[in-house]
Amino acid sequence: MNKNLLYLIALLHFISFSAFAQIRTVTGTVKEQETNQVLPGVTVRVQGTTVATITDQNGYFSISLPTGSKVVTFSAVGMLEYKETIESQTNLAVVLKADPKQLSEVIINAIGVETERDKFGSSISVVKGAAVASSGETSLLTGISSKVSGVLITRNGGDPGSGGYIQIRGQNTINGSAQPLFIVDGMPVSNSSDNQGTAAGNGIIQQSRINDINPEDIESMEVLKGASAAALWGTRAANGVVIITTKKGKNSDGKVNITYKSSLSLDRVNKLPELQNTYGQGTLGLYNQGDKLSFGDLISGRSGGNDTFITDPAARGYQGYVTFPDGSRRYAIAAGTAANPHGGKNSQQTFDRYGDVFQTGHFLDNSIALSGGDSKSTFFVSYANLSQDGVIKAFSEYDRNTARVNAATRFNQWIKASVNIGYTKTKSLRVQEGDNVDGLLLGTTRTPADFNNQYSEGVYTNIANEVLQKAHVSYRNPLGKDLSTIYSNPVWNINNNRNSSDVDRLTGVFELGLNPVSWLSVTGRTGIDNYVDDRTERFARNSALFLNGYLSKNQISEKQFNTDLFASANRTFNDKFAGTLLLGVNYNSRRRATRSDAISNLIVPTAPDILTNALNSNLVASNYSSLIRTYAYYLQADLEAYDMLYLTLSGRNESASTFGAQAKSSFFFPSAALAWQLTKLNFLQDLQVLNFAKLRLTWGQVGIQPQPYLNFTTFSPAIYGDTFTRGLSSISTLYGGGYVRSLTEGNDHLRPERKTESELGLDLRLFNNRLNVSVTG
Repeated sequence: MNKNLLYLIALLHFISFSAFAQIRTVTGTVKEQETNQVLPGVTVRVQGTTVATITDQNGYFSISLPTGSKVVTFSAVGMLEYKETIESQTNLAVVLKADPKQLSEVIINAIGVETERDKFGSSISVVKGAAVASSGETSLLTGISSKVSGVLITRNGGDPGSGGYIQIRGQNTINGSAQPLFIVDGMPVSNSSDNQGTAAGNGIIQQSRINDINPEDIESMEVLKGASAAALWGTRAANGVVIITTKKGKNSDGKVNITYKSSLSLDRVNKLPELQNTYGQGTLGLYNQGDKLSFGDLISGRSGGNDTFITDPAARGYQGYVTFPDGSRRYAIAAGTAANPHGGKNSQQTFDRYGDVFQTGHFLDNSIALSGGDSKSTFFVSYANLSQDGVIKAFSEYDRNTARVNAATRFNQWIKASVNIGYTKTKSLRVQEGDNVDGLLLGTTRTPADFNNQYSEGVYTNIANEVLQKAHVSYRNPLGKDLSTIYSNPVWNINNNRNSSDVDRLTGVFELGLNPVSWLSVTGRTGIDNYVDDRTERFARNSALFLNGYLSKNQISEKQFNTDLFASANRTFNDKFAGTLLLGVNYNSRRRATRSDAISNLIVPTAPDILTNALNSNLVASNYSSLIRTYAYYLQADLEAYDMLYLTLSGRNESASTFGAQAKSSFFFPSAALAWQLTKLNFLQDLQVLNFAKLRLTWGQVGIQPQPYLNFTTFSPAIYGDTFTRGLSSISTLYGGGYVRSLTEGNDHLRPERKTESELGLDLRLFNNRLNVSVTG
């Protein structure tokens, strides 16, 4: 009996020893070499198997090694992969080194997921936030000008805070917008810069809404140029996608990092058309006060001294006089004749017409940021104020206040969350530009060399001794006769015509990530982008365009809601093959509303900006609203082979409210991209000059969504007119109202424009990564 018991004990001991020999559990922690901080989210994998796990918020891991397995790999985005051979160890202290190519390796793809650039098959350009912030530009768009190949960025005006036009790889649409889609932290945002009201035709340049972002808050910007890279956004991706990633907090072991930056910049007009100072006002070599041309008499041939005015009310040519604030008066001057080409003009003085309106502008930009965190949570908080005076001497200002809070936390090993909130408040004053009678440059460049624009306002006394206050004096109306301006004096213009814009904008993104098992992640992301832009346009009485004054109040609002839910599963089949499959759903809605109220022929010219300061017959009101809804399902499959071949296949199936009822209910946009790392080939690994080479081959389809309500035939108030008369309007009391059908018939078969694109590219890094070369065709 005792002998049998001894046999049984020995057998159990042997079984337990064999089990221990077959499966071993290895535990440990992973830290970053540079900061000695623990690293959560590191992938720990048993080489040659599918066994894997990830480190928790404390950098801790536990993994079981199957029989015969000895090598464990540790990998994380931005870190060099590390391999540990297990002999008898059961507890490891692993230290990962930062990848020296990290800044160029880690990118954000179309749906906001980190990936490695060297495995990315599509064309992409990356601009770091520091390069944008140090550009000396106040706006984000102009800050990346000349920094990205294949991207055209053009200013749309010289006013502070004015917008910019961005175009990627040329025109891609028939009648839609050519602007790319902007994504901030995974949320599509607006970059509208449209005009409303009278501003649309009178040279008032509005801002680009993407300029509401503080450049100091940007970590990186990535421009997805090809269809294959942007296909996951379907009908919004034909013009390319610009992905903006804002700064996040980092593990600082509980310490708070404070960054303060102050910048002062001086701005001057770079180049202006040269103006002649040889001939005075008039034509055919003869002086003529108030003439539209500047080819009059030779200024140097005049006698010099004071001009000879016609001051006698009984004299021929007497037109009254204007009294200026300094007490001086100006009367009519006799025109030149063949015998005396100078007439009564004696002065040889000429004036600096550009100096009348332009100055050295400046801006002061102050920003402060606090960031930090620990192994569990991180935060980034910033505030910035930009105050800018433009190169125009008056009513050319821009003030932007921005605040941002980005926070993230990991609740446990498999649940994490983040929230990014940004608020912007901007105020701007803008001047008249462009080719119109109140345009600043038009009045400036047309002014004769011998006319002084500084005397722009006075009190006019006519030939009947009637006194008219606040007379507008210009080169076409040198005495300030009432309602006779023709072309505005630029000095009067910048001090009397006012155009303002006040914007409140709120953006926010909330993201929840789940990692229930090492090979599966689920992400839910919801965001908003809401703004309201209140604009006021006021043309004072005696302006060139609106002789009796004009006031317009406009409001533009946009509300965008976007939500994504996607799951990503990865699997390593063996040492040679691995893959990732991502499935997701997207819903997006964009609401837009505009309201415009305008009055003309002001009752009290100096009254506050109230819309009751005119007769009802001189009131025009309009409003517009639209709603676009988009639903989509998407997938992406990434396959890796032999540690050198990387294939990405993606597709998006999309439905939208702008599609015609008789068209297909949904449209599919596929793409494929192949990256081949040539330097993994044996015969290229010994080339010292070549550090990296990647061949890219892509194909994809993207689209452009129709504008809202083009699938309907609309009706609008019947208004007929031309540029010379007020025309006929059905909304007047004379006609009692009426509507007419639009000349553009709605298309019930309307579908999105489709763009198909394929490309071949080569990326090289040479001379110890000092030279980067990228070629795409």
